Amino acid sequence: MARLTEQKGIPLLLANRAFFATQDVKLIILGKGEPQFEKALRELSQELAGKVTLSLVLDEEMSHLVEAGCDFFLMPSLFEPCGLNQMYSQAYGTIPVVSRVGGLVDTVIDADENPAEGTGLMTAPTAEGLENGLQRALFLFGDRERYLAVQQRGMRKDFSWERAVGEYERLYTDAV
Repeated sequence: MARLTEQKGIPLLLANRAFFATQDVKLIILGKGEPQFEKALRELSQELAGKVTLSLVLDEEMSHLVEAGCDFFLMPSLFEPCGLNQMYSQAYGTIPVVSRVGGLVDTVIDADENPAEGTGLMTAPTAEGLENGLQRALFLFGDRERYLAVQQRGMRKDFSWERAVGEYERLYTDAV
């Protein structure tokens, strides 16, 4: 589920309509937002019926089901102070494709840059960056062994409050 706003990278997604038109992929978009983006996404889903599905609703339960059932989760945010979906994705075994911004950098390890520890794919927060990330996702998906390794590493990540509290305590102790 996403807020369909510029911050969430909807213009970057729309700029990559040719990718979705020409590749053997399907895109599910669930959320509500700015009227111009809802309109543009509605047009995209009509143009690419059967490949792009749009549901203009805010439904948290459905968003978790969709996210857990996908191979990849796109999060092309222009800025993202923290973000939760990239963490949900990893826990569900859905590989996040995220912009290299804010809290996304802190919670996703790029699988191409760090093959031994990678849990997702990071892109520049541009239309070209997203296109590159989409192409890399296709390549990763085509290498089943590597895809499963990235997926499993993400599922093993610990995003619990117990771990976070320990990090905050260390930060506080180091600061004083």
